[in-house]
Amino acid sequence: MIRIQQEDYSVDDVVNALKQPGVGAVVAFSGSVRGTSRDGTPVEYVEWDVYESMARKIFETIRREALEQFGLRDAAIVHRCGRHRPGENLVLIVTASAHRKEAFQACEWIMNEIKKKAPLWKKEILTGGRERWIEG
Repeated sequence: MIRIQQEDYSVDDVVNALKQPGVGAVVAFSGSVRGTSRDGTPVEYVEWDVYESMARKIFETIRREALEQFGLRDAAIVHRCGRHRPGENLVLIVTASAHRKEAFQACEWIMNEIKKKAPLWKKEILTGGRERWIEG
């Protein structure tokens, strides 16, 4: 499952979609908007821009590599785009495998690969209306 969307997501719905016979472990990582920037400046909201067709291809490649490398039964990547306030969901990675070790390792690996490879751009809108683009 690969989704790029503005709307919020349900962790439960995605987790339940990956449960199947043979799955003994499902690991979910849900990233959200922080209320402060890395330097401690208050953030009013963030805007995520995405090159959707390219991101979808990269997400599919990352997902396929994770299935092979970690022996997963399934994996899901959901990433939101658009404007979001602190506390809102941004990214969801869910991995399903026979055993927990592989599910945990794959979940972290997928998130790291997305940070390295996906055509996603984040702009922070700070208190007072200042704006700045953030890497990674």
